[in-house]
Amino acid sequence: ILKILLADLIEKQLPQDRNNSKMLLRSNESVAEKMLTNWFAFFLYHYIRNHAGTPLYILFQSIKQQIHKGPVDVVTSESRYSLSEDKLIRQHVDYNSYTIFVSEFDDKPVPVKVLSCDTITQVKEKILDTFYKGIPYSKRPKVDNYELGKIICIKTLIKKSKELVLNFRVTKWFI
Repeated sequence: ILKILLADLIEKQLPQDRNNSKMLLRSNESVAEKMLTNWFAFFLYHYIRNHAGTPLYILFQSIKQQIHKGPVDVVTSESRYSLSEDKLIRQHVDYNSYTIFVSEFDDKPVPVKVLSCDTITQVKEKILDTFYKGIPYSKRPKVDNYELGKIICIKTLIKKSKELVLNFRVTKWFI
């Protein structure tokens, strides 16, 4: 059925505009195009899950880590280290990099890198990314479900090779 629908679609589209043959399956307007998309998703699921999923996830995490090394605008999603020139922050933003040590209750503190220009939500995302590393995103708690509890400064600023290190301990997470 899919072959017949695609053949009909190609016969309709190509005589109209031969120069735009590259745009043939991009609109996703017809039933055949939607079926083809779902067919690919259905049959490629096993391959992606068992073979290509891990490299794609590693690529995603590497790109995310690179982008979050510098400031990221929450409203426009522009960043200092963007891959796309359209989403590049053009103006200069002054910021410092900090390493905060976060512990949930009395667990061992875990280092989390944050920027002085990060919003509270961005800091919470970075903390959750650190605590839930290796857990599928769909099984992670949402950022909005957490509030930072009482933050206690254990030590003052320590100079460590061009980077300021702060020691914080989150004594409680609220759900």
